[in-house]
Amino acid sequence: MKSKFRIKKNTKYKRPVFRLEPFLRTEKSTCNTTALFDCGKRTGTLLYSVLIAVTAISFVFAMLNLFFRLHPRNLVVGLVELTTTVLTLITILYFRKTNNIKVTSTITVLLLTTTLFIFLVLSRGDNYALYWICVYPPVVYFLFERKKANLFVGLFCLYVFALMITQLFIQVNISSIINIAGATAGLTFVIRYFETAKTDAINALEEKNEELEKLIVTDHLTGIYNRLKLDDVLNFELNKALADTYTFSIIVADIDNFKRINDIFGHLTGDSVLIDVANILKNSCRKTDIVGRWGGEEFIIICTQTDKAKAKQLCEKLIRVISEHEYTINERITMSFGVTEFLNGDSVDSLIMRADKALYSAKDKGKCLVEAF
Repeated sequence: MKSKFRIKKNTKYKRPVFRLEPFLRTEKSTCNTTALFDCGKRTGTLLYSVLIAVTAISFVFAMLNLFFRLHPRNLVVGLVELTTTVLTLITILYFRKTNNIKVTSTITVLLLTTTLFIFLVLSRGDNYALYWICVYPPVVYFLFERKKANLFVGLFCLYVFALMITQLFIQVNISSIINIAGATAGLTFVIRYFETAKTDAINALEEKNEELEKLIVTDHLTGIYNRLKLDDVLNFELNKALADTYTFSIIVADIDNFKRINDIFGHLTGDSVLIDVANILKNSCRKTDIVGRWGGEEFIIICTQTDKAKAKQLCEKLIRVISEHEYTINERITMSFGVTEFLNGDSVDSLIMRADKALYSAKDKGKCLVEAF
């Protein structure tokens, strides 16, 4: 029985962007939500913005304090701000060279924290210096994950309140403390709310994306891999074998006398048999085997890192399990198998054709058999 399904000749393979790793039965999505909600790009843009802003602001204030506000305390503040300018420039160069968002985020927050710590102490609240604490929570919550951001913002607020309580700031009283505490708490609450909303949105997108990827590569009737996934894995395995001393085998399996089952019991019963057979194949194969429905009553099993002899042994096991299973139609169901192994110079077409010939040979010899070519 000749298969109606064929792959176009593999001239130049381009792996689909949604390809799942073929070696695991339950895969983790490789096409994550970054493609839909590019968090890395957004965080990188924010990092650049923060670093450039800190560089520009610290440089302007450094120039003001060093050359225009001629006071010993202002000179110290100016030196701190000039140091911040240099360090942020170094951080920008590091980020441009490595593109390491995690490390750069940590350096940025630590740099901002240290600078504000020193600045608040040296300025002693002059010229509304305390207003700069409003910058801290948004930056930290956008650059850090929630738990770490809570820790940094909490410690920073405790530091600021400790400065006020110990009266290091000029003209600070109970009303000032209440106003500053209330405004800071309100700002932190709003930032946390939007950060939580963003995280929930990303998680929802990830879940939907994983569901979509699963639907793309899953046969809607049997729940195992579909033709699209099998095409992908076949090309992947073939390219791997062509590039290295690596081999794999494929098995083409066909339910014997399936047309008779449909004619006598109906197509719904035939669908039930397909589902049962698919589950048996999936549960009886090894974890490294890729099982999928090729079309109709035909299935393909891709045996990674497996030669023809071991693939044939697997088929003999499957013949026994399938024929001994009790089906709803109370009839014996059998399958025939064709096996082939990768040979040098093979294409996907040649592999499938050789496995098909082995399957036809098994059918001609009486069915419920396995043949290997």
